[in-house]
Amino acid sequence: MCGLWKDAAWDKRGKASGDKRLKYFYGHWGNKRQLKECLQMIVNKPATMAGTKALLIILMAGICLFTFNGRIPPDISLAAENPKNGERAAETENSGFYGEEILAVEIKGTDKLVMEEEKGELSNPPVREGDMLVLDLNFDGWDDLCYRDGNASGLNIPYYCMLWNQQTRRYEYSVMLYNVETDSENQWISCQVREGEGRYCTTFYRYDADNRLHMVRYKEEYLFGDKLVNQLDLTYVDDNGIYTLPAIVDEENLYLKMIAMARETLSEINNWTGSEVDTACFQVTNMGSVLLALSAEDMEHSRVFGSRSFGADTEYNISGYEKSISSIGVASGRNVWFSPILWKFLPENMDRMTDEEVITWYFERLPIENAGKVKTITQRQEDMWTIQTREGKWFEVVYSPTLREIYDVVGPYPSYPEH
Repeated sequence: MCGLWKDAAWDKRGKASGDKRLKYFYGHWGNKRQLKECLQMIVNKPATMAGTKALLIILMAGICLFTFNGRIPPDISLAAENPKNGERAAETENSGFYGEEILAVEIKGTDKLVMEEEKGELSNPPVREGDMLVLDLNFDGWDDLCYRDGNASGLNIPYYCMLWNQQTRRYEYSVMLYNVETDSENQWISCQVREGEGRYCTTFYRYDADNRLHMVRYKEEYLFGDKLVNQLDLTYVDDNGIYTLPAIVDEENLYLKMIAMARETLSEINNWTGSEVDTACFQVTNMGSVLLALSAEDMEHSRVFGSRSFGADTEYNISGYEKSISSIGVASGRNVWFSPILWKFLPENMDRMTDEEVITWYFERLPIENAGKVKTITQRQEDMWTIQTREGKWFEVVYSPTLREIYDVVGPYPSYPEH
């Protein structure tokens, strides 16, 4: 059933004579036709108080947009005019009704709304007070809507977000995000979730001019009580380069894999060198390489302090090329001014070791899955060495005999690398 309840009685002229607060409750079962009839019945009730009709149209259509699992039928969008900056509600596209200033709304009831679609029956979770957020997600001056999954509980609450399209005069489904908040100063959306005991992850997003949502920053904080014990702060640099992947939020969720690749790259470099870098900018290329820099300006000028290519031997081979070769590289702060990497893990008695022994020591401490114990090591050029492991895998190593530090490790190769 559908209904409208007010704290005031209607007089003969169709005007409310008491409190103008609107309280709406619903509980409807049936198909689209029945739902439409119910909506028409509601919007044709006498209502001259500010915002009543426009608010009901927006509310009912918003409820009908969502299914139980959060999927939005591609042919459904909200056909109601949106108030700009929360000031006024204008004419709706289909109904021909006009609205005025919205005062307040309270959602009552917990019944489920059921819709019958051509491909099966879908049901909506209940809408309760506070389940609909009105935010300007893309900072275009028009209010957008975020609908809370009524069945969700706990700290991580999913919201299904709709953007107002001024050209089509419709709300259009965009994406599902957790714990949605907006930051007008930085012009981005922030979503913080709890990923375990004391671990909080915040992802920052921003819409582009075409209303595509991009991940722009990722942050982790590890708390022991109220004390911050560890953190990670990664900012994505999308330079629109021909090899740079955009961190777009879509059904494939590639941006989540890109974050995981950057986390693993920085963790491997820190564990290998003994450095403690927790803040960086990063890029991911279409060949599956991660680049790390201290700033967007450094990235623009190729001042990269770390890199990692995830080849066919890894789970992050996003290029799909079956012959892609992995690598890991570091730029030492002893060699370039823009790098925060300083080798703190060094062999004892290095001055008594040969270059082969030093290279072997570095290589066997690589924190990557496919490295192993050295079987043979040979010098190919002044700064390049070839290693065969006991498992029969081949690697190339770039080594500075002056600094006695490794710069790059490439491999594993399936056979002796020929160039």
